[in-house]
Amino acid sequence: MPAKTIKRINYGLVGLIVLCNGFLLFGFFKPVVEPFVKKTFDPVKHIDAGNPLPKENTLLIPSIQLETPIKTGLGPGSLNNAAWLRPAGSTPDEGGNTVLAGHRFAYLVKPTFYNLNRVRTGDVVQIVWEGRVYDYRVSEIKETEPNAVEIEDQNFGERLTIYTCTPLWSSARRLVVIAEPN
Repeated sequence: MPAKTIKRINYGLVGLIVLCNGFLLFGFFKPVVEPFVKKTFDPVKHIDAGNPLPKENTLLIPSIQLETPIKTGLGPGSLNNAAWLRPAGSTPDEGGNTVLAGHRFAYLVKPTFYNLNRVRTGDVVQIVWEGRVYDYRVSEIKETEPNAVEIEDQNFGERLTIYTCTPLWSSARRLVVIAEPN
């Protein structure tokens, strides 16, 4: 086989390897890139008179471009592609501790809370629940052990607790975001 043909085959294989690796890296980092693309082209807006309400129960955190449905159910399968309303918690209309959990990163599942670590104290959080909007403001952000079930206690009064695993790609700890009614 002539040297020119071998050289072309090698260039073709290198190009194929680069394309495959680029595809894998894009898939891996898509949750990091996606909020910036959404912010430019399709921003998550605060729910107000100018924006229609989502048809289903929804969690909105505009500062991290998060708009995700809230699923109910008894099994952790409700975590897939949505925020899961923990069965032991309250609901926004009942006025207790509304507790939402979600995946930060999971293979083959949309990472609902991938960028939750970018939320800051003072950020606005909104829940659309049964056709009504509930406004909250982030008051505390902390990390806990994975077995810290006290974050789901109902003796805190009215508040919203959102949590996920941290650090990214690990379930070693829990990232907890607490918001008070606005």
